[in-house]
Amino acid sequence: MKRNVDKNGRVYWTIRSGNKIYKYYEDDLMTPDDVWDDISHMHQKDPQRTGFPTQKPEALLERIIKASSSEGDIVADFFCGSGTTLAVAEKLGRRWIGADLSKFAIHVTRKRMLDIPFCRPFKIYNLGNYQKYKFIENNHPPVERYIRFILELYRAQPLQGYAFIHGRKDRRLVHIAGVDSIVTEREVRDACEECANAIGGKALDVLGWDFEMGLDELIERIGQDYGINIRLVQIPKEAMELKSAKEEIRFYDMNYLEAEHRINGKTLEIELKDFIIANPEYIPDEVREKIKKFTDYIDYWAVDFDYQNDTFHNMWQSFRTKKHPKLDTKVRKTYSEAGDYMVLIKVIDIFGNDTNKLLKVRIE
Repeated sequence: MKRNVDKNGRVYWTIRSGNKIYKYYEDDLMTPDDVWDDISHMHQKDPQRTGFPTQKPEALLERIIKASSSEGDIVADFFCGSGTTLAVAEKLGRRWIGADLSKFAIHVTRKRMLDIPFCRPFKIYNLGNYQKYKFIENNHPPVERYIRFILELYRAQPLQGYAFIHGRKDRRLVHIAGVDSIVTEREVRDACEECANAIGGKALDVLGWDFEMGLDELIERIGQDYGINIRLVQIPKEAMELKSAKEEIRFYDMNYLEAEHRINGKTLEIELKDFIIANPEYIPDEVREKIKKFTDYIDYWAVDFDYQNDTFHNMWQSFRTKKHPKLDTKVRKTYSEAGDYMVLIKVIDIFGNDTNKLLKVRIE
């Protein structure tokens, strides 16, 4: 190996192998010391900042990923937070897997990945069913303790002697759906029938983990059938992480989403017309002051133009970032074939909660 200096003052070595000479520059071979003080901390105005408290600089993860993997390898981060590891892995040509219990973390990561130019397709899986099963297994006897635990979280008093009514909160009766079931119209009607025969049963809160598609649009009519004011209330997934019902947790009502659609030939146009947060009392004052229009409540929305009653396939999306705070409210899709299609709209609000709307369209 021979040491040389080029005309720019860069030191390099040459190595002969057979009939070829290889050149290696000293500054390309340098490795960092044990203490990495050449990577700056993220200041408050750093454009990389997503608002996630434990976010790390991309330069730090880039060094780690380059040192420990090759292009095409899989990089996994099981506490992905704001998605720095996954974003850097994507930019460096690695495959990646990310996981986190926080819906806020998953949503921040999703937007961050979609904001990367030419980001490869990825899927988001919800493993909440496993968590819910473990949650109920840890409460013995399972069903009774599960219902009592949710009632305590909801600050409701338990009631006995009913099949579908489990408690009372102020002047409203409470029904709690099962861990492994989706709340259906039939379940709501069963609870309403029992509620109508109960003393003071004029208002009902239906608490569930997941709701039948389009149920929120039927609630007013169901309530009129029984003369009952009904509220659909989401049991927050954070409940599965709590060890004690004394901990504070927020329950969210179902939001209101209005969307119009028009068909011109084989082209479908969808336009968001209104979005109402069901729990404005949770909005911090400093955020409330900045809200001027309904789209300010929406952080992200996406459309599956051919929903098959299974997994939501993100075929188009619009989301807000610090650089691009404006949200598109219209989208067009031209179908290649005529037929009946189900179109699912998914909106994620500033709290990270999902609101879905299902459209049925016919393309002639």
